[in-house]
Amino acid sequence: MKKHLILLLLGFALCNSACMFIETKTFQDDKIDADIKAEIAPLNKQIFNSLMTRNVGGIKKLMSPQMLDSAGTTIDTIVNTVANTYKGKEYKILDEFYTKNAIPGKRITLISNKGNINNYTIEYGVLNRETYVSLMVSQNLPINFAVLTVFGKYDDKWKLNILSVNDYSILDKTAPEYYATALQQFRKGDTIDAALNIITASAVGHPGGKHLKYQDDDDMQTFYTSTIAEANAAYHFPIPLKQIKTGPELYAIVPKLITDKKQQGIYPVIKYMSKIKITDTVALKQENNAVQKAVGSMFKGITEDKNYILYDAFNELPNGKASPNYYVFIQKLK
Repeated sequence: MKKHLILLLLGFALCNSACMFIETKTFQDDKIDADIKAEIAPLNKQIFNSLMTRNVGGIKKLMSPQMLDSAGTTIDTIVNTVANTYKGKEYKILDEFYTKNAIPGKRITLISNKGNINNYTIEYGVLNRETYVSLMVSQNLPINFAVLTVFGKYDDKWKLNILSVNDYSILDKTAPEYYATALQQFRKGDTIDAALNIITASAVGHPGGKHLKYQDDDDMQTFYTSTIAEANAAYHFPIPLKQIKTGPELYAIVPKLITDKKQQGIYPVIKYMSKIKITDTVALKQENNAVQKAVGSMFKGITEDKNYILYDAFNELPNGKASPNYYVFIQKLK
């Protein structure tokens, strides 16, 4: 009995020892075997095309049993939402990662090697010994989106375990790039412009959903909180413009994306209350001329490095339930 016990323990020890030599390895981009990349490429293409054509069945055919069980009708909602939101016709593979000898049940962290401020990590739970991660990015849209796919090898077939679709860039600038611009503006004392850019950065801050994190994510979030707080402390909205006889009040400044080719850009929108009826466009225009001068002197840097500032003149505040009529003015700076 003792001898049998010793043999069992020895066998267990040998197994553990052997398992230690099975190293988990990850290969990135051009380091991935070409044959493996060729297996994944048509699957990613099918996913992208299915998302753009509202083809839920095309996605479900690729999903793993676990994903089918957990997703339920959620996948229908995701596909329909993506198809309604984006009109992408082409994409590029930003990064790919192939991992073999992974340990199911563990979490794995992948690190991009972009060598710039767009470096990021991807983290996910492992279900298979072999996994393949792709980050696809749409092309030539005002707001490009990222599609993160995580495939696992089931016997001899690749099946989808994770699918995430989120905004990636606005006018071809990523969150870290807007953050870098915001930092420069803040150091110059241009608090409002810095706030507008960090708000824009936050809109594209998680292109892989909960699975992707930029290397500067924590710094970006801290900067967002502190910059918005400083802007609110420096400028107490609503701001009455007492120097203007008609008594308008500024109540918000927000960034707005204009996609028209001739005016394309992200510009500040000055929202203000006017006592002049918005149907009286002549008097409203005279007041807006005065508002433009006040804004230019009040907010440091706001008239610099941009082509336009937009103004929304209201007679009553939006309350979230109804959208009151308003009049739009465009101040051309260049």
